Amino acid sequence: MEKRASFGDSFGVILLIIAIVGGVWMLRGVSSPSSDLKVGTPMPPLGVEGWLNVPEDFAFEPAGKVVVVDLWATWCGPCRAEIPRLAKVVERYQPLGVQFVGLTDESKRDVQLIKEFVAARPEFTWPVGWGAREFFDALPIEGIPTVIVFGRDGKLRWSAVGSGQTGLEAALDAALAEAG
Repeated sequence: MEKRASFGDSFGVILLIIAIVGGVWMLRGVSSPSSDLKVGTPMPPLGVEGWLNVPEDFAFEPAGKVVVVDLWATWCGPCRAEIPRLAKVVERYQPLGVQFVGLTDESKRDVQLIKEFVAARPEFTWPVGWGAREFFDALPIEGIPTVIVFGRDGKLRWSAVGSGQTGLEAALDAALAEAG
């Protein structure tokens, strides 16, 4: 005797497929413009607990400069995948006066892990602020990695969430072309 699949069985399979596809999509860190970060939003203070990958007397002075803020974490796979691509952007735009900074909300207990993470990636040359929860909380951050461009006036020009985002170089070109 043949058993026919019931509607409930089929519906359950469909839900399972939707859940798997959704999970894979989230894990990939699919790129999308950040809808909650609005152009014109002022850059919040870079309140961090400490800095890594900088000289001992380092002070981040963003006033009057185009600034790229990379929000990331050591545990974030899409963040790790973005480092080589972002390193190429740093190499191209830092000589033009663009300031780059990476911020993680990881805490003091994670400092050794963050140091080891940065040290294992020689292309990761930009300053790293840890304990940046204040910055994360000041903006409607949807996820990481998030890359944000602030213009010379300290206002947001462009942002994107996820790996593989496009438009960063065009946003930097436009921000650099603005009168300062």
